[in-house]
Amino acid sequence: MLGKEHPSTLRTVNNLALSLYRQGKLAMAETISRQALQFQEKVLGKEHPDTLTNTNNLVLFLVHQGKFAEAKAICWETLQLREKVLGKKHPATLTSKATLQYCLQTREVHKDSGYAPAISFIYIIFYFLFLYIFIFRGLK
Repeated sequence: MLGKEHPSTLRTVNNLALSLYRQGKLAMAETISRQALQFQEKVLGKEHPDTLTNTNNLVLFLVHQGKFAEAKAICWETLQLREKVLGKKHPATLTSKATLQYCLQTREVHKDSGYAPAISFIYIIFYFLFLYIFIFRGLK
């Protein structure tokens, strides 16, 4: 058995959070993501690429629940850590920049319209394409 703090277990838990997110179960995805992140920060460290990827995912869960202030703060911190650890031109750093921009744009749309934030289909496709190409294929 791997245990609840094993990196593979934490990766699986974060995949569960993403699945819940895709099903529209945002609050549950947020809760599971936060729990996994606590263990990841403890086991891998706050600056580990897996931790930063899953922190970036948490930002999306928050944005789509309208929690823009918290999402922006977490996203900004994640971007700064990725720039420090991976460099400004690394694809993961660029993803954090895109996520911050998405957070800010969605907040403005939400503020102007009064409706819950709409999921940008194109953004989500590119985001998960990035995850597949740079994260999942990189694990092999």
